[in-house]
Formats: sequence, structure tokens, C-alpha cells
Amino acid sequence: MPGDVVVHFELVAHQTMKRVGRNDLLVEPTISTIDSLLGCRLEFRHLDGEHVSVWLDPAPQRTRQVFAEKGMPIEGEATGKRGDLIVSPVINYTPLTDDQIQRIRTSIGRLSPTASDLRATPGRRS
Repeated sequence: MPGDVVVHFELVAHQTMKRVGRNDLLVEPTISTIDSLLGCRLEFRHLDGEHVSVWLDPAPQRTRQVFAEKGMPIEGEATGKRGDLIVSPVINYTPLTDDQIQRIRTSIGRLSPTASDLRATPGRRS
């Protein structure tokens, strides 16, 4: 009996990755305050199971870093080319104690000669 076969596909969103445009992939990992200040290595399994390891530079909230050819495979490309991986970290800011704040201020002052010229008052915002 001849006839058409109709197939319906339902796309389900991935927990941690989102397709952006045609071949780029967006990842928004949660990282700590320390990792945002010092940089950190982000490691995860790609959608195809490949292990991905990238270094995130120190950056403020929602700063995007782009890693070339680590995104989705480009359809029809026999060379294995990929789109880009876009990483936009979400920083989990944790409250710091007064002692931690003072230690950070002291450390920054040793690293930067101009930091000691600042006239900020140590402590918390009231």
C-alpha cells in the first residue's frame, strides 16, 4: 500500500548547552568568585561525547569568551570544521569576611603600585 510516512521530531533543550545561530554553541557555567578573579579551567563533555578543556581568563560577570571551532559541527563539511564555543560564565559571588576583604586589599596593593594610591575605606558597604 503506497503512502507517505510523516515523522515529527521534538527538540529538547540541553541542560547546559544552547545552540546559537547555525553552528555556535553557548555554555553558561557557574564559577566561583575566586575563579572569576584568577581564571580557571573549564572541562566538560561535548554533545558528541568529546572531552573539552578550555581556560577561562579572569573576567567580570557575563563576559563572553569565544573558542574557535569548538562548537557544533558544520553540516556538509567533510573537513570536520565546527562553529565556535561561546562561554559566558555566571559568577557565584559568595560573601567575604572582613578578614578576607582586608587580605585581598593587601595582596592587590603589593601587586599594583597604583592600588596603594586609592583612598577607599576598607570594610563592607553600608
